[in-house]
Amino acid sequence: MKHTIIVFVIICGYFYTPAETAETAETADKPEILAVLPLSGQGITDRGLNRITYYLRKEIEKSNKLITMNHQKMNKILLEKGLIYINTCNDLSCAQTLGHALSTEYVAQSRIAKVGDIIVFNLRVINIKNQKLVMTIEEYIDGSLETLIVDFFPTIAKRIVKSCIQESAKKTPEI
Repeated sequence: MKHTIIVFVIICGYFYTPAETAETAETADKPEILAVLPLSGQGITDRGLNRITYYLRKEIEKSNKLITMNHQKMNKILLEKGLIYINTCNDLSCAQTLGHALSTEYVAQSRIAKVGDIIVFNLRVINIKNQKLVMTIEEYIDGSLETLIVDFFPTIAKRIVKSCIQESAKKTPEI
């Protein structure tokens, strides 16, 4: 009988996890959210800009370390809060406002221009909580949009993920 009680206590202890411990483990493993704003640009159609934004988001998602938020989800959340999103959000204050409204940790803003055979790609990632610029990228690509997507986006996505993870590691606990 004594052994049965001990086994029962051990089994209950194995399956019982205090709520605080479970919450801590859940938030520690929870990926942070990055809102990837639609690219703005010149020399490329709106449809082309939307497709390029999609490919960038997909490359970031491959890491499974950040959750990305697409344009449709952003619009839905903003409409629920009575806000309207305008596709031209190119300055830092706009990105911070959107990030706060969307409750994301990070916002990625990017701009692309096609000038002849040269593509200029600019991107910045902003930490919404501390309003810090996490990273900036400026690439000059001699070639097509396919070159940007196939050859550069995998590397760019890895840099974004690495920068956000490093930034997250710097966070200090709230007191």
